[in-house]
Parts: sequence; structure tokens; C-alpha cells
Amino acid sequence: MNIIDYCKLFRVLYNSTYLGARYSELALDLLTQSNFKKGFLRNPGFHFPVAHKFGERIFNNIEQLHEVGIFYDDGQPYLLGVMTSGDNLDNLSNALSEVSNAVYEEASTIIEPEGTE
Repeated sequence: MNIIDYCKLFRVLYNSTYLGARYSELALDLLTQSNFKKGFLRNPGFHFPVAHKFGERIFNNIEQLHEVGIFYDDGQPYLLGVMTSGDNLDNLSNALSEVSNAVYEEASTIIEPEGTE
């Protein structure tokens, strides 16, 4: 599965266009309960739900670590998907964390919380 398809899957869940609202909400709620904190959620400053899924794989001595998630920041959700590969899972998880933090910082300057226009 490539990153575009993975992000489409999350978008379909968010928009309830395949499973319907009830089951899409259930799936996203389950994804917010993930206990993987080495990638996107390494930043302890995230005080909002994140529905995310990660995957890791080692194939022919190449390590891969991927993560996709919907960040529910102050009622202004955004979708982030990152796929990494290299020779050290710790470096890959650091890369996921750094990208997530950079996107959060940028989104915080662009997105105004609802009702503050």
C-alpha cells in the first residue's frame, strides 16, 4: 500500500463515505487508542486525540517505519502520512516525530480554532 492509498483510507473513515458514520467513528476511536508513541506522538505537547496507525518492516536489511494519522487539534483536524526507510528504526522514528512536530507548528500558525474569526 502506498502513502496516497493509506491517506485515502483515513479520509474515507473521517468522511464516513464507506462504513457510515457509526462504524467510521468506532474505527477512528479505536485508532486513537494506539499506544505507539515513538513516532508522531513523541511530542508530549499533543493534548488532543490522534487517530493513527503505524507499521514497521525489515526487508533485505532495509528497515521501514510508516505512520498515518488524523490530528484532531482544536476542532481543526488535519491528516498526516509519512513513510520512511533506512538502516536504523530509532532514526526513522525520530524522523516521524520531527515531521509531525514541524507540521503541527506550521498548522498552528495557519489554522484558527473555530469561533475565533
